Amino acid sequence: MTICSVRSLFETFVTFSPTVGRALVTSALAGCVVACGQGNKPGEVSGGVAASQSAASPGSTSSGATSGGTTSDSSTSGGAAAPGDSAHGLPSEISSADVSESGPPWFGLPPQKKDEVAKTIDPKDETPYAGKTATVRGHITIKGAAPPDALAANGKPHEFPKECTDASDLYGKLFRKGAHGELADAMVAVTEYEGFVPPKTRARNLEIRNCALNTRTIVATFGQRIEVANKDTELTYMPYLDGAPFRALMVAIPRGKPIKLYPMQPGHYLLRDQLKRPFLLADVFVLPYATFDVTRTDGRYEIQGVPVGKVRIDAFLPAIDKSVGKQIEIKEGDNVVDLELSFDPKTDKPVVVPEPIWGDRQLPH
Repeated sequence: MTICSVRSLFETFVTFSPTVGRALVTSALAGCVVACGQGNKPGEVSGGVAASQSAASPGSTSSGATSGGTTSDSSTSGGAAAPGDSAHGLPSEISSADVSESGPPWFGLPPQKKDEVAKTIDPKDETPYAGKTATVRGHITIKGAAPPDALAANGKPHEFPKECTDASDLYGKLFRKGAHGELADAMVAVTEYEGFVPPKTRARNLEIRNCALNTRTIVATFGQRIEVANKDTELTYMPYLDGAPFRALMVAIPRGKPIKLYPMQPGHYLLRDQLKRPFLLADVFVLPYATFDVTRTDGRYEIQGVPVGKVRIDAFLPAIDKSVGKQIEIKEGDNVVDLELSFDPKTDKPVVVPEPIWGDRQLPH
């Protein structure tokens, strides 16, 4: 199987509806798959945030969501749910009892999704690639102007509660840039290789501490679940995936077990907190492949287990919807690839974050 270029996905993943002002995930993901001859019809692989003219009231329904950086194979359940609702943020038609650790070691969704996941990430029904592999690592930087303040919905810089001691560092600017141009929170992906490379674990892990996530960009492979752990001693959070169906009010209690969240389609979601912290936000990308990473505060990334040969590597910064990439040939062992983006506030405009919708949204087709 050839993993196709994510350039079109990067360039057109999110569009906006002028009538309702809400983010729409386009069919770029489906188009990318089709362009590689994998046989999917447009709309068969799509998902994320869809427009809606109506919304349920806050608290009537909810979900959870997140991932990023590290991975986990934890099978513990956690969090608290509203009485009578699912304890895992699942759609109403799926019981938490249906979710087991059966199936491939990287599969973390309900078993009803197993065939759909397999057709999406391994459409040719190939065995996992077992040939020579490469590690691609490097440094992502951004040149140009310093990032401006991130703005709230009222057009003014965010105001952070005094208990949210880490929020300003993570959310105060449009994007996070180091003293020497190091770019944090960029999604880096290797594509256009031959072979099926599954993810290594069932879950992607994320932590919340002092009103801040440990990343602003979260990436998972379709089939993985997302686990959110609250590392605070006093503060409580109610994370959910805007764009995914949910029924329970998921509560991440202080130092509690992680709550498990289930993105049921590939696509683009937004991680939010229901407890009136509008700045607590992350882009969540659920992709049909596993060769990706998100840069840390030092701008570095590392992607292991990539089949050797000609590939493409791209870095994408969601905050300004901008990417850079190139085609290279990688060899067995370590391969160092550095990429640099640029930022010009005159031409690179911030992506407008849509207002939250409480409750279900229909995924676009």
